[in-house]
Amino acid sequence: MQKPDPEAVRDPLAKGRTPAKILVVDDDEANRRLLHEMLAADGYANVEAADGEAALAAAARERPDLVLLDVMMPGIDGFEVARRLKATAATRSIPIILVTALNDRESRLRGWRTATFSPTTTAPSTRR
Repeated sequence: MQKPDPEAVRDPLAKGRTPAKILVVDDDEANRRLLHEMLAADGYANVEAADGEAALAAAARERPDLVLLDVMMPGIDGFEVARRLKATAATRSIPIILVTALNDRESRLRGWRTATFSPTTTAPSTRR
């Protein structure tokens, strides 16, 4: 197995490199702010969206390297946003991490099926 070229690996802190762009989607402003601050401190460029419609528009416009996606949002929920992103050729390859307080088996399985092998993590506001 051939090792990846170190130059091809994106390092958000490397000089002369464009930082990885992360789309943070959450209807809770405190969660968006917390994730924004954490990611910015590590050198990542952030784009934010407060709902599903804004997330779909931002993903199409910005072409992020990663989407951190809240599941429980009014209107279009995170499962549907993930499904639409994966159904669109221009956004299909963007990795999605579902950020949610949901921890039941069915929700996790739905997330894995919808986001096409994307992990889930606990929402920042629900961690203790």
